[in-house]
Amino acid sequence: VGNRAFKYGDGFFESIAMFNRKMPLLDYHWSRLEFTAQVLAGVLPRRFDKERFENMVLDLASVNDAVKNARIRLQMFRKGGGLYAPDEDELGYVITIDKLDNEAFECGNGISAGIRDDCYKPVSMTSDLKTSSSLNYIVAAQFAKAEGWDEMILLNHYSHICEALHSNVIMVKGDKL
Repeated sequence: VGNRAFKYGDGFFESIAMFNRKMPLLDYHWSRLEFTAQVLAGVLPRRFDKERFENMVLDLASVNDAVKNARIRLQMFRKGGGLYAPDEDELGYVITIDKLDNEAFECGNGISAGIRDDCYKPVSMTSDLKTSSSLNYIVAAQFAKAEGWDEMILLNHYSHICEALHSNVIMVKGDKL
């Protein structure tokens, strides 16, 4: 109960797909992880780099029924105590792995999506971070489930589309992507 991610939401995560024991977007995720740690003034653990993380994931996959395709979740949290102001900045982590049935990113056959206009994502210096506080996403997911939608489009507080719960949002206007 003393964990700062539990007490204050002082943490962040990355969800990473692995297909045939390869993480195709690992460079992108690792860059975002380093950026998030920098914004939150968190210090990555000593000897914790992309190559070591990749090896840990492959080891974890091997001892879990030789999983080849998985959704990896790297949860980072600030160690130590303190109230709102932490008394240290080093980050701890937990890696979990959930088996996937698919062997590649799948496009699907279309989905039903909705927009709820009273659950805004704020625009701030932490807007782009995947923090431990995901209440907006939980509220949006519950609403989508109640409405029978597969997906939920999220708006920022200017009422502009900013993202979706589970999908990437790609807009085409005229001949511009």
